[in-house]
Amino acid sequence: MLNRHFFSFLLIFSFTFIYAFGQPAPGNATKMAGTPALSGKLTGRLVDEATKHAVEYGSVALFRQKDSVLTGGTISNAKGQFTIDNIAPGRYFIRVQFMGFEDIVVKGIMITPKTPSVDLGELALKASATAISGVEVTAEREMMINNLDKKIINVDKTIAAIGGSAVDVMQTIPSVTVDVDGNLSLRGSQNITILVDGKPSGLAELSSGDLLQQIPASSIQSIEIVTNPSVRYDPEGTSGIINIVLKKRSLQGLNGQVSLTGGTNGSYNTSLNLNYRKDRINVFAGYDNRVGTFKGRGTSLRTTNVEDFTSELNQKDVYEFSRNMHNLNTGIDYKLNDLNTLTFNFQLRDMNFDNDGTTTSLTTTETSDTMRYFNRTSNSARHINSLNYTLSYKREFTTKGKELTADFMVIDNNMQGDQDINQNEIRAPEFPLIRQSSKSRNSNFMYMAQANFVYPRENGSRIETGFKSTIKNLSMRNELAEYSSTTDNWVINPQANNDFDYFEQIHAAYGIYSASLKKFKYQLGLRAEQLISDSDLLKGEDSFDLSYLSWFPSVHIAFEQSEKQQWALSYSRRISRPHNRQLNPYVDYSD
Repeated sequence: MLNRHFFSFLLIFSFTFIYAFGQPAPGNATKMAGTPALSGKLTGRLVDEATKHAVEYGSVALFRQKDSVLTGGTISNAKGQFTIDNIAPGRYFIRVQFMGFEDIVVKGIMITPKTPSVDLGELALKASATAISGVEVTAEREMMINNLDKKIINVDKTIAAIGGSAVDVMQTIPSVTVDVDGNLSLRGSQNITILVDGKPSGLAELSSGDLLQQIPASSIQSIEIVTNPSVRYDPEGTSGIINIVLKKRSLQGLNGQVSLTGGTNGSYNTSLNLNYRKDRINVFAGYDNRVGTFKGRGTSLRTTNVEDFTSELNQKDVYEFSRNMHNLNTGIDYKLNDLNTLTFNFQLRDMNFDNDGTTTSLTTTETSDTMRYFNRTSNSARHINSLNYTLSYKREFTTKGKELTADFMVIDNNMQGDQDINQNEIRAPEFPLIRQSSKSRNSNFMYMAQANFVYPRENGSRIETGFKSTIKNLSMRNELAEYSSTTDNWVINPQANNDFDYFEQIHAAYGIYSASLKKFKYQLGLRAEQLISDSDLLKGEDSFDLSYLSWFPSVHIAFEQSEKQQWALSYSRRISRPHNRQLNPYVDYSD
């Protein structure tokens, strides 16, 4: 009872903290420190002199007339409009700058108690007449950026980002290894959490390889490797977190990208990304399809010695694996104003996996006499359908680094799997054919709500706080039938049938404090997490309930010995929660 009361208090405190610091500051432009009493306002509109079109992102700087001290500034919005608030009475001038245009200087601006508001009207920018030939100025992001709690690898310019999938990109990331099936390991462990744009994929049915195969490499901006995450992230994944950051389009008008790649064994990848941006609205849509077939064969030889008897098992495998994956991602960004943005995103994933294999098993004695000789064929198909709805809100502030974000996500996943196994005794054809057929029907419905607020302080420190709530409702249905040659019918095996339901709630609140002291940087964090779960095995009418509160501290310390040398030390408490397949006491009778 005490834990629940404390957790309720913690959530209320987190909401109150976010609300208190999340109120918009007066005005929408930066005011420099040391300015006298606030009262005046300056407005205007920037246009292209030739086309009369609005000029967006034009820089407007406000200077005091008497000593040319910069006292404020802003940039123009999508309509070319700008506003500078909180101006003290006095005489000023402004300088307007924009790339490719000549500067404009407007002098003699008077702010007085009688005329506190001044409208400069339209300011026409004239295209610069200076021509520079043979000179190209470019700016490239660093390939790798080391932050206090994570590494950021910019991969959008690498050769692996052309035509491949996220698996190809991961093969170029330090400390990340990829096996032949595309599954990831971070520092030698596969116990990792994969996020996309900081949010969970919700595809618990997929391996890391299957998940990454359906993300086109061309859509990835950067990869964040968090080996020892702060308390902002979920504590799951003992080896850390890999966050895939997708590209955002910011160009005005209609723009897009189309790619088509092909390979051996019928492997084809297609990708189409479109983006239309006008004023405060940005509409985006993307589709990609990945088709491939993979063939293989293998041989194994096993020798068994029991007292004075020796036998050998010789197995030969031939298999073919195929996939056909479709991914549709679309949404809209709407800027309510210069500081507030709403985003709605819808994602559809449809994946089909087929696996056909034949295993020939021959067991012989040490004198090469045949003991058993049989052939087994296996045909399996798996279909996964995932619907993802996300509503996001972002609140920026005139103070650099101050930000409030909130997300609400609904994920609806369904998986259907079928497998048929036939086993034929070659040496003893009088034995009946063994046939099995299994079916799996799984569903996973999840709600997720989270918010995060970052508040930079004047002394260079930073406070970050937030909450996250996740509700999952999983259902697993498994059925096994065996063929009876006597009755020529399929007979359900009641011992192998399994119906399992799992309901889980995880509610968390956290706080982080970051600061620096001379050459030291440090970050302290604490996360409280309440878990409530209910497991039901319907066949045996067994159920299991669980509820507990956990604390997860984190500490990150970095010492800048020089510009090229840094020492880092970090600690965090991590956990490894069981997968839903591990929670289900299901016995596999397929072999």
